[in-house]
Amino acid sequence: MTPHRSSLGALAGLLCLLLVPAGGIPGQKSVAKLVSASMGGTVVSASGGLTLSIPAGALEKDTGITIEELAPGEGAVVGPIYQLGPNGLRLLKPATLTLRFKPEDVPHGFEKE
Repeated sequence: MTPHRSSLGALAGLLCLLLVPAGGIPGQKSVAKLVSASMGGTVVSASGGLTLSIPAGALEKDTGITIEELAPGEGAVVGPIYQLGPNGLRLLKPATLTLRFKPEDVPHGFEKE
């Protein structure tokens, strides 16, 4: 990412700060990062459990990428649930998505790799 931002990117960042209440939304953690189309970039969830690495040339234009970490619901959920945005984004090149977990948290009968 270049050291300067477009005025639209700076405005979007400011709006995100203004719209999220102090302390965030209960049970939800969000991260937003402007990723350069020409340089690519990496976005890491608030907990560090998910990393999205987007290569140079994968985006049509500089794009604000979001990762929302939602509180797990009921059922056999090993860790947090992640929602990535913007919804409907299509990449021109493959990206790398890395999930970190503790092998001891994986339920019996499931692969740990």
